[in-house]
Amino acid sequence: MLLDIVTAWKGLFAGEGAYFMAIVKAHTGFAKWVFFKRRLSTMPVSRSSALNGWLNKSIVWAYLCGAKENFLKL
Repeated sequence: MLLDIVTAWKGLFAGEGAYFMAIVKAHTGFAKWVFFKRRLSTMPVSRSSALNGWLNKSIVWAYLCGAKENFLKL
């Protein structure tokens, strides 16, 4: 969530107000889901098996702070 906040403000300062509002709306929708609709969800709360192919680094951090501009460089 911290990286979302950073990118939202970065977008706002870059003149992309629509990008900023999209992130705000996404976080508002997520908060509504967590507090009001989560127990109605059909998705399981816990996983029964281990995750395969887990990446131990942040792709978002590499994009924002590492100047990696496309997927192949990540």
